[in-house]
Amino acid sequence: MQDELLNNLSPVMDENPFLDTQQTTRQIVSVRMAMGISQKALAMEMGISPPYLNDLEKGYRRWTLAKFKNAKSALKRLSRIPGMCKKK
Repeated sequence: MQDELLNNLSPVMDENPFLDTQQTTRQIVSVRMAMGISQKALAMEMGISPPYLNDLEKGYRRWTLAKFKNAKSALKRLSRIPGMCKKK
């Protein structure tokens, strides 16, 4: 289930170098929540502050392709930690 969620994450381009913020945010948040990963845990794994991730998720900051790839990689790493994700 988690692998399927992660494999379906794909960037939605808007204008280079930014992604379509609304669609990108919906993807990241829905996968993060479906996996049961907290915003704080994802932010820490991404190497950014929780308030910064919160700003990305609320649309106050724009997603770049690099940030999207970082979030996707961080979600993959977190999914491999026993007990980190909720069971389906």
